[in-house]
Amino acid sequence: MAESRSQEPLMATSTAEDQSAAKSGKSTTPADHVTPDSTVTAAESSTKNVHSTPKVTKSPTITKIVFGASNCVGLHMGRPDTKVFAQSGTTAAKVQTLINDVKADDSVSMSAVDTVIINLGTNDIVQKRDSEQVEISLTVAVATVRTEFTNVKTVGFSSIPPRQNRQGQMTQAFNDTAHSVNRFMQKFCNKDPSLVYIDNACFAQSNGQAVASLYNPSDKNGLHFNMPGRKELVANITNALEEDSEWTTVFASKDKKRSHSQLSATPTSADKHDAKRVNKDIWV
Repeated sequence: MAESRSQEPLMATSTAEDQSAAKSGKSTTPADHVTPDSTVTAAESSTKNVHSTPKVTKSPTITKIVFGASNCVGLHMGRPDTKVFAQSGTTAAKVQTLINDVKADDSVSMSAVDTVIINLGTNDIVQKRDSEQVEISLTVAVATVRTEFTNVKTVGFSSIPPRQNRQGQMTQAFNDTAHSVNRFMQKFCNKDPSLVYIDNACFAQSNGQAVASLYNPSDKNGLHFNMPGRKELVANITNALEEDSEWTTVFASKDKKRSHSQLSATPTSADKHDAKRVNKDIWV
C-alpha cells in the first residue's frame, strides 16, 4: 500500500511537468528521438504533394513566331526561340485564327513575342482575289499582329513564292498577281524600319520561272514545295532571324548561278549595287 501511495505523486508530478512544458512551448521529447514517418497525417501528406507539384506557366523562351499555310505545316526553324503556326488553306485575311492558336498554346507567352513572320498570301490569290485585295489583307494582317502582340518589335513578310507552270494561263495569272503583291509589300516594308521583306524568289525562281526541282511533283496545282524546297524556305527565313538585331529587307541576288549557301556569304559588288539599303543588309 505504501508503494502504491508513493507512485501516485510521481505520476501526478510527471503530468504536471508535461502540462507546464506544454504551456511554455517546450517539448519533453528527448533530443535524440526521431518521430516515425507514420505520425504524418494524410492531410499533411496531401498538402505536401500539392505544394510540390510545379505550376504550369507559359514559357518566355519562344520569342519568334512564323505564320503560314500549307508550305509551313510541319516546319521547324531549328531555333529554340521560334515556333511555327500554320494551317493548310489559310489566308492572310484569316491571320486572327493563327493568332488565337498562339493564345491557346501553353508554351508561348504573347507578351514575350518580339518577332512575327507572315508567310501568307498564296491562298488569297488562289481564291481569285486581285492584287489590291490581297495587299489590303496583308497590311491588315500586319496591323493585327502589332495589336495582338503588344511587345512585338519586328514584323516580317515572307514573299509569295511563284507557282510552278502546271496550269497554263492560270499559272501566269497567279504569278503576275504574286509579283504585284510582292512588289507592293517590299515597298510597304521599306517605309517602316520595324518591317522586313524576305524575298523567296532568291531560291524559288530562276529566269522568271519557278524552280521545278523544289516543287512537289504530285501537286497538280504547282503550289507546294517538296522537301528540298521546304528546307530552302526554312533557310531563307532562318537567315533573316539570325540578323534580328538589325533587320532590313532581304534581297535576292540576280546571280542565279550561285548556290544558296554562297548567296548567304559575302555579297558581290553587283549585289551591293542592285540592292536598296534600309539599315543593314541581309544577303541570302
